[in-house]
Amino acid sequence: MADQKDESKQQASSPSRKFSIRTLLILMGVLVLEAAAVSALFLLAGKPADVHASGAALDQAALMEEPVELLAIQDRFQNTRTGRAYLYDTEIYIVVKQKHQEKIKAEL
Repeated sequence: MADQKDESKQQASSPSRKFSIRTLLILMGVLVLEAAAVSALFLLAGKPADVHASGAALDQAALMEEPVELLAIQDRFQNTRTGRAYLYDTEIYIVVKQKHQEKIKAEL
């Protein structure tokens, strides 16, 4: 009799948490239906429209902000410090924005 009471206490204290086969089948059925619905939606929606790229549209203000190289100095310079005369061909360029190009040319 004591054995029967111990077994009934163990069964009462630890409830069974097993999924039944019926619950598992219902869950799998719902997942299959969901996958079929999503697949059908994508198949029936068709492909996306074609996309055609156009050239970059630059406005006048953006064009005036682009950098431009201007030749500031082009000459031959010599170095006589070591006692020998060396001639160096030199070109010096400056970079300005296109909107300031005319002003800098006038100053040079």
